[in-house]
Amino acid sequence: TVDVTHAGTYTTDFLYTSNRGGTISVDVNGKDATGPLQITTTYDPSDPLAWRQWHHWNLARQLFKVHFNKRKNILTVHIVTNGNMNLAYFDFKPVHK
Repeated sequence: TVDVTHAGTYTTDFLYTSNRGGTISVDVNGKDATGPLQITTTYDPSDPLAWRQWHHWNLARQLFKVHFNKRKNILTVHIVTNGNMNLAYFDFKPVHK
């Protein structure tokens, strides 16, 4: 859940790792809010440890914008293609006009 005290549009940073890249989408309160979002792979074949080759964190700045109402909003993340991802967090910042 995302407890919002000021309704409005927010830009979103996303911290993750991903073996092969892929696509995610985000719903807010049961409705599609983003459509498909391309996630870049974090795979690095030069890392000497196999399990760690794709476990390099990436911060996707301003990956998407979303509108929240003033209340608790339910955020649902869907991994649409590929998978093998670690999702750390979303950081929401209000968009000022």
